[in-house]
Amino acid sequence: MSRKGTEFFKWTDSEVELLLRVTQEYKVAKASENVDWETCQNKYGEILDRFKEQYPADDVDYPHSKDEVTKLTLTTKLKAIRLKYRHAVDSGRRSGHGRVVLLYCELCEQIWGGSPAINCGIETSDINNRSSTTSDESYPPSVSRDSPSPLLCSSAPSPATASEDSESTETQNRHDRLNATLLSYR
Repeated sequence: MSRKGTEFFKWTDSEVELLLRVTQEYKVAKASENVDWETCQNKYGEILDRFKEQYPADDVDYPHSKDEVTKLTLTTKLKAIRLKYRHAVDSGRRSGHGRVVLLYCELCEQIWGGSPAINCGIETSDINNRSSTTSDESYPPSVSRDSPSPLLCSSAPSPATASEDSESTETQNRHDRLNATLLSYR
């Protein structure tokens, strides 16, 4: 069985920091163009080009040549960092999720945001029931994971029938559990 080239590429702390800084600059550049950087088809190729432009030629902290860093190694490293960072945010702790997340947590937060993933949200049946009873109401804006603090869910309007009452109570209970979980992350 053959081994992939990414298994032999060992990133230094300086290389990882440069990668995260380049990624953050790329995100800012795309935001100024009013484009979500994570939806760009060629984001890893463009980040690699920027990374190679800023990669120093001769330095002890940068032992690899520019040609050794490939799109595959860069993509694999960024995805691994993002995954570990997401686990750290979801657990509410920096430690225990790798050296990179511990050292560069602030950079990761600037790139991927700092709000934890929520374990429950609005279900399709909630939307369908609400849209059938009130068609002209506007819905609240969606919560962005890049927002600085998580928004707390508000209670839904009380329905008129008994079956809708039990659904509303269940939904309210879910909202209360979510609010308690979100408050514990602060």
